[in-house]
Amino acid sequence: MSQPVEDLGALPYASRVETMAGYGLSPAEIANVLDIDVTDLTGSYAKQLTGGQVKANARVAESLFRKAIGDGRESVTAAIFWLKTRARWKETSVHEHVEPQRTVTVDDTSRFIQECLESHRRVTGPAIDD
Repeated sequence: MSQPVEDLGALPYASRVETMAGYGLSPAEIANVLDIDVTDLTGSYAKQLTGGQVKANARVAESLFRKAIGDGRESVTAAIFWLKTRARWKETSVHEHVEPQRTVTVDDTSRFIQECLESHRRVTGPAIDD
């Protein structure tokens, strides 16, 4: 199943390995596509396996950054995503407990005024015109 890789001086599959690693393929999947042994792949192409992921992430980050500093609706989404992931912004919800409002009627108001007047009379004494 495995064919020996011909020594051409430079690594013959370097760019393909780097590209596939950047797309997220595992070393086993890449070895399968190239029809080489996975240990040969990881031994000979370790730099490309790691570099492919880093370069792909850098290209996506650059694209997202350009969108985030651009104009239009997609720039808002990109900027929010960038700030949440890179600047550690987060959305917070503030939940306030509000007491239910009591409905005050005219009768309640009249009763309150009467109670206040009675309390005032007890403290100050009866008014002259009482």
